[in-house]
Amino acid sequence: MRRRSLLAALALLAAPPALARESGPAGPQNSVRVRQVMVPVVGNGQVERYVTYEVTLEIAVPARVPEIQGMTPRLQDTVTAVVYEAVDKGWITRGVISNGNALRARLEEACNDLLGKGTVARALITPATRPAM
Repeated sequence: MRRRSLLAALALLAAPPALARESGPAGPQNSVRVRQVMVPVVGNGQVERYVTYEVTLEIAVPARVPEIQGMTPRLQDTVTAVVYEAVDKGWITRGVISNGNALRARLEEACNDLLGKGTVARALITPATRPAM
């Protein structure tokens, strides 16, 4: 009998978080994920492999997220151009981000040029594939 009571109490304690997850999103989403960017790693004049990066933009005004999601093709072009610029400037070396601060600042600048000053609060860039060393 005590065992059933204990299990029932544990079930009640576990239920509220589960119900909260089913009720819907907690608040407005304030980020836009840009499609992954593939960057070739070139050595000895040949492509050795590709490294993939994910870019997420944190939007300062969450109400603009749907509008910005409609602009993802243009955002993709902008992000791709910045990532390849980073390779040229040495911020990404052999598939590894070596100057993340400069890359992030340039992404924010370019995306704000496209979307309007102050629209992108922060740009996040993470490797989707790990580069082999």
